[in-house]
Amino acid sequence: MTRTRQDALRHRQQDGDGTPTETGDEDTTGEFGRAEQPAEGTRQPQAPAFQLPEQFLSTLVDSITRAQAEANRTLISSLMTSAGDFRASTPVASTSSACAPGGNFTKCTARFDGSSHDGEVLEAFLDAVEIFKDCAAVSDEHALRGLPMLLEGDAAIWWRGVKSSVATWHDALARLRAIYGVAQPAYKIFRQIFASEQQDNERAEVMLCKVRALFAKLPYKVDEVMQVDMCYGLLCNRLKKRVPRESVSSLDELLCNTRIAEDNMKEYQVSPDIIKTRKSQTIPTSTGQHPARSNSPCTSTVATRNKNRPRCSYCRAFGHISDECRNREKTSQIGNKGNDPSYSSPKVVR
Repeated sequence: MTRTRQDALRHRQQDGDGTPTETGDEDTTGEFGRAEQPAEGTRQPQAPAFQLPEQFLSTLVDSITRAQAEANRTLISSLMTSAGDFRASTPVASTSSACAPGGNFTKCTARFDGSSHDGEVLEAFLDAVEIFKDCAAVSDEHALRGLPMLLEGDAAIWWRGVKSSVATWHDALARLRAIYGVAQPAYKIFRQIFASEQQDNERAEVMLCKVRALFAKLPYKVDEVMQVDMCYGLLCNRLKKRVPRESVSSLDELLCNTRIAEDNMKEYQVSPDIIKTRKSQTIPTSTGQHPARSNSPCTSTVATRNKNRPRCSYCRAFGHISDECRNREKTSQIGNKGNDPSYSSPKVVR
């Protein structure tokens, strides 16, 4: 309706002189005012916003947090249960063998020839092979195929005879232990322990390491106090004097104290060359050479005078010989008076 009136006013201005009349302006202003009034009147009042109590909001947040924590705890427990079941149902051997089937023993430096009758040599070889196998991710199948590369001598010849009957890696290890790794009985191991007494040119730590290795071979465990007593009894006497038994309570303390004692003994020990030099200076040689003497004039004068003066073989005094010795004459006179029957001892008057 308002748009139609404006068009009519515009047409009226075009038909006239082009100057709008005052009445038309007022009408237009009035019309515009009347037209704007309904627009302002149509604005509806805004309703006040709904507000929740703070206590209700805090209670709602706490309940949501507890529900979320309980859901997370249930989810974690279910995941752990399912992971444990999966780990129990999956064999370890298949996992290790499926890691990297391309590994091999081409760079392994461990070798075994079967010449040693000591089971520890075989165990050391197998430990090195197992460690290389785990680090290089060698599968059991490839390890079994590459085992002949690590065997030499008698062991290689033995493997050629039994390889057709060996199907798995663990079977090969069991065959090697059965042939070259026979365990010694306990009494033989104790004989080796008691025969490992410390030598004069052997350090205590070397001897103790050998004895501890022998203790590890025993089929049962020996008490540590007994091990300390046995090791202490195998020490040499010079160390027993410097390291009392009461001062040690374990093998580590015994090893530390003996090492300190040996270091102190080495510091104060005289070199054999020095001892030999001192003996050569004091003892004349078989060629007639005399030990070195001082070149001072007093020493040479005294030595020359003593050499020229006669010495009595009876009283060992200088200046006379035994035939001229007065002490010998007095002794002979006393002996003659004792043998003479006419000689009587003087009477004593009381």
